[in-house]
Amino acid sequence: MQPEQPPTGTIKANYPVALAFAPDGSLFFAERSGTVRLYEHGTARVFATVATVTTEPGAGTASEDCSAWRSAPPSPANHFVYAFYSDTDRKHQDIVRWTDCNGVGTDRTLLQQFPSGSDCCHKGGRLAFGPDGKL
Repeated sequence: MQPEQPPTGTIKANYPVALAFAPDGSLFFAERSGTVRLYEHGTARVFATVATVTTEPGAGTASEDCSAWRSAPPSPANHFVYAFYSDTDRKHQDIVRWTDCNGVGTDRTLLQQFPSGSDCCHKGGRLAFGPDGKL
């Protein structure tokens, strides 16, 4: 099987906020609404979704969203995809992991939950893997 080629045109997306290429060259991207999409073979489709916060109380726009995620470093032992997002309770932020099963996120696992802090509307962060391969 040939590795995926990077997209050459415009990919239709609803406020994309993070993206990462998987080891095979396919592209995962997260939308602010909590939808994680997979672009491969020239098509973008829903990989998984999370319930996240996109507005402040009172309907103002917030930066609380599915703000960061990244596929795991290359390993024949796993096919994991991770997300970090603001929980709808507005009190927590979650790191979750799915198993990529033929382009669909399965076996969602909550890995860590953090308090969101006192700032009303600027939550978020980025996920990365260190040189040791750990998140």
